[in-house]
Amino acid sequence: MIHELAIDFGVEEIRVAVPGRGIVCRMPSSVADDVRTGAVAFVGDEAAQKAKESPSSYRVRYPFRGEWVLGERCAPLACELLTVARKRVYGDATDVRLLLSIPCGLSDEEEYAVAELGHSAGFAEVFLVYSPIAALVGGGCSLEETFLAVNVGSLFTDIVVVSGGNLVYRALHSASGRVFNEAIAKYVLSKEHLKLHYNEAERIKLAIGTVWSEEEPRSVTAVGTDARGAVNRIEISSSEMFTALEEPCAELLDAIHTAAVRVPLEAVPALVKTGILLYGGGAKLRGLTQMISGITGFRTTLAKHPEDAVAEGLSMILPTLPEKIAVPNVSAIACKTNSYLY
Repeated sequence: MIHELAIDFGVEEIRVAVPGRGIVCRMPSSVADDVRTGAVAFVGDEAAQKAKESPSSYRVRYPFRGEWVLGERCAPLACELLTVARKRVYGDATDVRLLLSIPCGLSDEEEYAVAELGHSAGFAEVFLVYSPIAALVGGGCSLEETFLAVNVGSLFTDIVVVSGGNLVYRALHSASGRVFNEAIAKYVLSKEHLKLHYNEAERIKLAIGTVWSEEEPRSVTAVGTDARGAVNRIEISSSEMFTALEEPCAELLDAIHTAAVRVPLEAVPALVKTGILLYGGGAKLRGLTQMISGITGFRTTLAKHPEDAVAEGLSMILPTLPEKIAVPNVSAIACKTNSYLY
């Protein structure tokens, strides 16, 4: 019996799925450093737990917020997290096939390097699928139809256009959840001369972040440090978010427009019917669907479970993959048997 595992490697969280069972476990994409030595002591759930139990001994951090898994410092940590995920589901089994989601903008060499991480983590075979393609499948979409999918992640935004079973367009953009956080922090710094921690900017975004008009403005207390390092608090309103998030939203809209004009002319009526589909945690920003729809003219829909669509789709695609790739020793390279999928 062949064991199969699908992993959506997120910047904040890793989602692990099994065909027929869906998502079976989640764990933070975090590590715990030994405060005394600075060395990585724990990864995943254990990292968060140890940092909570012994905050004076361990410091938790999210290394992939700054660079994806291919970074020189991040690759060994990514390998460890993949190993933990494999062992959590299948123990010491060595015949596990892995399907891993990847951003749209990687080169062939980078795809190869990502797959090699899977082999280093003990997987027998490694296949790769672009994140928004997996999200479409997870959302119940047929890739034989025409779709424009936007996957707004923490570190990247992936955009694909699929039409008639072909991948018409794919692109990777930086207008992501992290950039939204940075834009909020930049706004508060310029207006109030208060420096915000990444997590504080994230909290503000989740609490009052919006890019479309609201009937009742909301507010939240922001906590940061001034030029002297003293902790200060200010009140910030949701109406200020329009100004704070204007630049990254303009970048995102420009990226979507670029994708839309790549839709084949004969497929435009189909796209008008299906519209633009949003996935990823960053797509939950208030008013984002209304903003995209209002400016592009295309109906825009947020997935029911935007963070989980990629992992769910991976678990559905994995059983359809060939048992073996024909060329020996090439299982580490992204499967290209169907150009629109892999």
